[in-house]
Amino acid sequence: MNTPFVLSALGEETWLDLRHHVEWAEGFALIVLFSSNPALQSVLRERLASIYRTRVSHLQHVTPHSPETLVAEVMSLIRTPSELHESSAAPLWLDISADRDEAWEYGRKNLLERLNEHRELLRQRLRRPFILVLPSGYRQRLRELAPDLWSIRSVSLDLDELTLIRRDEGVSTAGPGLDRYELMTQPPSPPTFFEEAQWREWERLQRSGTQSHDMLLVGWRATDAALATRQLQKAAQIAAEVLNLARWLAVKGEARDMQETVRDLSIALDNVGDVARALGRLEEADTAYRESLALRREQRAHLGDTPETVRALIII
Repeated sequence: MNTPFVLSALGEETWLDLRHHVEWAEGFALIVLFSSNPALQSVLRERLASIYRTRVSHLQHVTPHSPETLVAEVMSLIRTPSELHESSAAPLWLDISADRDEAWEYGRKNLLERLNEHRELLRQRLRRPFILVLPSGYRQRLRELAPDLWSIRSVSLDLDELTLIRRDEGVSTAGPGLDRYELMTQPPSPPTFFEEAQWREWERLQRSGTQSHDMLLVGWRATDAALATRQLQKAAQIAAEVLNLARWLAVKGEARDMQETVRDLSIALDNVGDVARALGRLEEADTAYRESLALRREQRAHLGDTPETVRALIII
């Protein structure tokens, strides 16, 4: 990722939310982002794209160039989707957020109304995450133009409150989306205040004896921060500790349902696998990934084809 910006603390939380909705979607999932900040969109999009660079098909990024052809171009993508993108469940990122002139607003209006009319076609033909980027403050407008489309969304995120930090202010641009294989050939870099704070908070909670589901989120952020600065040994230690906590919570139950428990264990195992892969420990990574897949397959056998259970066959 080659960008002069990184996300703020709130931005990191939003990134995790977006990532989890994309990775745990099964088939079609409409994710709506509201933002008029191209730099912010670029950071999120590139992080997501980096995850898919090691897979069969990359994230598909579409930015229509003409308001006159906007509707035809997008509807063509839906009616005749790429078999490669569909089979690999690679997300479609459609950016129609630019407020250029009245012609663009007219084209955007027409497209949203058309998508609203053909929402069932959209769900049947586009069997992968669909990330729709609209201008900041467009939420109410979308609900008015496309109420049925709005009703089938998986999540909508307002990005107005997120801020970016410039790299030339001493902040590294590496983030959780950095390709794990790239980490093997790069030396550790000095952590930023925010990155170090992530694993310091994890260490503080560890010392306090806290054992809760919320702590898993802290641990995942700490692992990502350690990976971002290529502190691989630290990342491995935290990932292992988080996995131990996830296993303990699974045994205790902690009033969480089966799907969420398996999801937590799978994420923890996947993180262990990612760190092991970054360290070149491919057998260890394979073991973690296989256990994660086995958990999800077992869950599918018990619960049937729910979105969470089927998605495992696409992610692993």
